[in-house]
Amino acid sequence: MKSLNKYENLRFAPKAGKQRSAIIGNSIYMKCVLHIGTEKTGTTLLQNWLYANRDQLSKEGIYLSDILGKTNNRVAAAYFSSVYDDFYRQNKIYTPQDKEAFFADFVPKFEADVNAASSDHDTFLITSEHFHSRVIEHSDILRLRDFLMANFTEVKIISYFRPQFDTIVSLYSTGLKSEVSSTLEDFITLRAKSDDYYVNYLKIADNWSEAFGLQCCDFRIYDRKMFNGGDIRRDFLKALNPALPDSNFDFAIDSANESLSLYQAIAYRKINATLPYWKEDGSGVNGKNKTLKKEILALETLKDGKITSNRRFAVEEIFKDSNELFFKKYFNCENLFITKDQAASTQSDAPASDKLAIIDELIGYAIHGDTVLPKGEAVDRLRNIALRAYNNQRLNKADALFLMKLAQSGRPHGKLINEKVKEWEAER
Repeated sequence: MKSLNKYENLRFAPKAGKQRSAIIGNSIYMKCVLHIGTEKTGTTLLQNWLYANRDQLSKEGIYLSDILGKTNNRVAAAYFSSVYDDFYRQNKIYTPQDKEAFFADFVPKFEADVNAASSDHDTFLITSEHFHSRVIEHSDILRLRDFLMANFTEVKIISYFRPQFDTIVSLYSTGLKSEVSSTLEDFITLRAKSDDYYVNYLKIADNWSEAFGLQCCDFRIYDRKMFNGGDIRRDFLKALNPALPDSNFDFAIDSANESLSLYQAIAYRKINATLPYWKEDGSGVNGKNKTLKKEILALETLKDGKITSNRRFAVEEIFKDSNELFFKKYFNCENLFITKDQAASTQSDAPASDKLAIIDELIGYAIHGDTVLPKGEAVDRLRNIALRAYNNQRLNKADALFLMKLAQSGRPHGKLINEKVKEWEAER
């Protein structure tokens, strides 16, 4: 995005919150629990689940805010972050003055929210993994600490950590959903660096424990085998309050922000390389990029395969020293992020050519014209893909119908296209 390049390294210095006493007005003492992630540790699932159970949490004395952003309290993280990111881009915040105007009423609104909540709650819960990834300067963490300690009598930090290799692969999948266009191998090379704060857990833990005190930090491992009840939602409840009864909560929400399959990842990478996620004029997201990705997700044929690499052990070696210190210092144990059985290393299978053909030609039709609807030769290509898909026993016939309907959208009066749509719909 050329128009925004000058802001890529822009740093903000948000003002500290107004200092006041630990007792707010005539309200009771109130504790703050700050869940900082880390990213790629089930945060979307957890946040959606927390807000879905908001009423029950409230009955237990735990408050979730409306004003900090739902279900990810990213507004709070953005206020204390001093690094320009996509939140600022999406909200057209390009200068420190823009940020000051955007957050002009943040402090009074937050204080009013705390005052209202403290009348019948004893815990104010804030959850955003962007505290991990965006609030990274020690001075920003200290500013956040001072702000929270001015509004609460106690602050508890909760953070989960998972092996760096898994974090990077999951981050790659998420990045493809926006603007990443590199291969997984290149992405691993870029992010698997011992000095990258995002995946240097020793630095992260040191930053937060030094600011808030180790006694206020509850660091946990993101591993189903180590969760209370084998479930991160139940584990988080116990971190909030060990006495909370699981039986009072609804566990119907059980998945969120799922990773892409191997073929979906290939498609998304090519889409981002062909149809950039951001508009060149800086006015927002490219609609063609988003629409084509939705069409890719609808194809059952492309839901196969797992994004993976055989570089797990190489990545583990990069972080070996810092992880050993991290576990010794904060868990009093050996490095748990070392895979004992190197034979367990996996490598993705070679992609099937017929599925790659669908990806290439579906993207090919999308780049013709000013809309995503196929035109001219693109309709012919799409029709032919659908016919081949229908006759290929390895592919899903529902996908053939889906592709033919896309062709029909660009040529609604096409005789063969309409015949096939009618015929295939009758077979369902």
